[in-house]
Amino acid sequence: MTVAAAAQRRDLGIADQVVFTGHVSEWEKRRILSESWVLALPSIKEGWGLVVVEAATHHTPSIAYRSAGGVADSIQEGRTGLLVDDGQEPFTGALEALLTDEQLRRTLGDEAARFAAQFTWPQAVQKWEHLLQEVIDRLVAEQEDVPDPSEDVDEDGDDTGDEDIDIDDPEADAIVNDALEIDE
Repeated sequence: MTVAAAAQRRDLGIADQVVFTGHVSEWEKRRILSESWVLALPSIKEGWGLVVVEAATHHTPSIAYRSAGGVADSIQEGRTGLLVDDGQEPFTGALEALLTDEQLRRTLGDEAARFAAQFTWPQAVQKWEHLLQEVIDRLVAEQEDVPDPSEDVDEDGDDTGDEDIDIDDPEADAIVNDALEIDE
């Protein structure tokens, strides 16, 4: 913990209740989440929210800003946690509600654990396989709709749809040379 973080904890009067850990090991993270009452995620921009699901596996509900982005998908409002409008007051109000209402905290935490249980590696693999099969099926169907080029040969034996150009034509040579800026 930095000196500034320690001073902030002391100044706020929360030194005996809040710990700013910094980076921790995977084992330590799980221990902390299992002892936590709530995950407060005050980011103004966040991805899907893996940390939300990690906390949920330990029956720990989360609070985040609704406008932060992906966390609105990883927190089901009022069911697995709380999403609040921007600003400090809505966030701290929701945090206070969870910290002081044990029944609400337990209800949200239990539902969060049920929600998180659906995110398993076997299920992720199954969904990816399903998605990839849909893409393959669509690509195959599109290929079946494409005409066979060998069936589309014009009168002069090629598939260009134009007349063959005499390669010994000086006028054609001049046009090509001008286009390529070749001096003879």
